[in-house]
Amino acid sequence: MVEAERDALLVRALEYAGGTHTVADVLTGPYQIWEGAQSVVVTQVVEHPRLKEAFAFLAAGNLEEIRALYPNILAWAKAMGCTRASFLGRPGWSRSFLTRDEGWHTESVVYSKEL
Repeated sequence: MVEAERDALLVRALEYAGGTHTVADVLTGPYQIWEGAQSVVVTQVVEHPRLKEAFAFLAAGNLEEIRALYPNILAWAKAMGCTRASFLGRPGWSRSFLTRDEGWHTESVVYSKEL
């Protein structure tokens, strides 16, 4: 994928992130970018006091391609010492392959308000 296509996908995904990041933040921050020909997933390793977690907070593009990236992301996370994986997504993800076929479940719902 060329940079312009990747960046356009990131912009699309960031529209649902509540203004937390820009594309430049994602490209220069402590994140891992997983690219397909038409898709992108952004992860971050989060070290909590009692566990290490692979957190996917952006994904955009072709769902089947994201599905193909998924095993590699989880294998990498395990190799990094992560014992849990989580993802942030809009409500539509609750009907995706992740919850239907892969055993992901809703742990909490985040509500926010600008102050």
